[in-house]
Amino acid sequence: QLTPASNSQSGQMWSYGKVDFTKNFSMPFEAYLGNNDAGADGMTIVFQNDPAGINAIGVNGDGIGAKSIQNGIVLELDTYTNTLDPGSPSGPDHGQIWRSSDQTAITSTVALPNLEDGAWHAVVVNWDSASQTLSYTVDGTLAGTYTGNIVTNYFGGANKVYFGFTASTGGFNNDQRVRFSSICSLPLELDTDG
Repeated sequence: QLTPASNSQSGQMWSYGKVDFTKNFSMPFEAYLGNNDAGADGMTIVFQNDPAGINAIGVNGDGIGAKSIQNGIVLELDTYTNTLDPGSPSGPDHGQIWRSSDQTAITSTVALPNLEDGAWHAVVVNWDSASQTLSYTVDGTLAGTYTGNIVTNYFGGANKVYFGFTASTGGFNNDQRVRFSSICSLPLELDTDG
């Protein structure tokens, strides 16, 4: 559980190991965004090289628990259209990729079906190191794609970064959770002997 169904909450869950962006990976998981269709604010998948590491904390409300985290990129599952979301689709539920430090859009928004329906939604994050393409799908719908030098442009030169999930609530709320069908599907490596 990233947030309970309470107002003005922000929750983060970080990996202790790091993801290596010199290698391809695919990360499937399921997201639960609550059962209140008038709720808020959503959740994100974050890859970050913040100096705070696993203690990085973002802004709640429209920041979805990820805004202000340094050296990162955010893949959002946004369930509430805020006035600070320029270009958001007319329906509230949407995906977009943005810079974590200041929430600057990297991709345009993509309208998604209702995510606050009390059901778990299949999400898959893919990274292709050869083409330098990061993408994600929500229930089979492509929610965002970025192609570029992510290591230089967003991670401050680090090939290995932390990843995790954030969520938030503001004046509206929802119970927001993440789960994995197999923990072995996470793209983490831990080398203890060099």
